[in-house]
Amino acid sequence: MPEAVKVYTETGSLRECDAIKQSILSTYRDDFGKYGRRVNHERLQKVFDRIPSLAGRKFKYAKVDREERSKELGQALRMLCQAPDCLPCIPHRC
Repeated sequence: MPEAVKVYTETGSLRECDAIKQSILSTYRDDFGKYGRRVNHERLQKVFDRIPSLAGRKFKYAKVDREERSKELGQALRMLCQAPDCLPCIPHRC
């Protein structure tokens, strides 16, 4: 989010920085509907919204939604990981 960093360094305003970040997230969410034929956009939204709270922990589909099948949630996660701005972090095991 270089634009948010730039705005903050120029203005020192966290409020303006947050507005930029929210705009970026809104743009991502608006794009989910484009993939409706391949993945349910509501599932994409669920996974997208839960990822930050699950960062640094083992990803479990049940933590996203217990009522959804893991196969469908996995499909949504794989779709999100295909975006150039999303990189999965897989811990290295020795």
